[in-house]
Amino acid sequence: MNVTSDNTDPSHGDKNGTPPAHGANSGSHGDQSPTDNLSAEELRRLLADKEAEHAKVLADNQKYRKERQDQKAAEQAREAQEQAKKEAQLREQNQYKELAEKYGAEVQQLKPVQEDYIALSTVLADQLKAQVKDWPQEVKDLLPSDDTPIKDRYPQVQKLQAFVDKLQATPATKPGHAPNPKPATQTPEGYQKKLEDQLRASGKYRA
Repeated sequence: MNVTSDNTDPSHGDKNGTPPAHGANSGSHGDQSPTDNLSAEELRRLLADKEAEHAKVLADNQKYRKERQDQKAAEQAREAQEQAKKEAQLREQNQYKELAEKYGAEVQQLKPVQEDYIALSTVLADQLKAQVKDWPQEVKDLLPSDDTPIKDRYPQVQKLQAFVDKLQATPATKPGHAPNPKPATQTPEGYQKKLEDQLRASGKYRA
């Protein structure tokens, strides 16, 4: 008995003589990569392009990170400056408040002294008015104005008082009663009479 076996190998076809399927045998090349048919030069160029593209991406990322860092540093510096400004303003406000409280207390302490000074100035001004009331007008014209502070006006008035006292101490002389009266002025008639007397005495004049 003849035993026949079915040949299922596609490379030999079926038993009916159907030719084998294309690419089904072991010698088929199958699917190929797009770079399989590139030359070495093209592969190097492709690799260089990939490396350049990768380097650009890295540079862009580095630039972006640096910009972010600079922006963050600027924001921190601005915030620090604003904070320092606020602190300085608070310190100034506290200083002004302390100074206001300090000088306010000093003003309160000096207020009675100021009131006493004003009262004393008023009294001295009234005394000066009474003191110079009878002075000669020529001396009154030398007096300082009423706007002059009393601490300056008072010593000036006292100096003028010494001058007024000296004037009043000098007695007024009447005409003809001076201590050393000057000889009367000689008239022409008197001079002629004196000359005639001298001529008579010498014997040269005969009237």
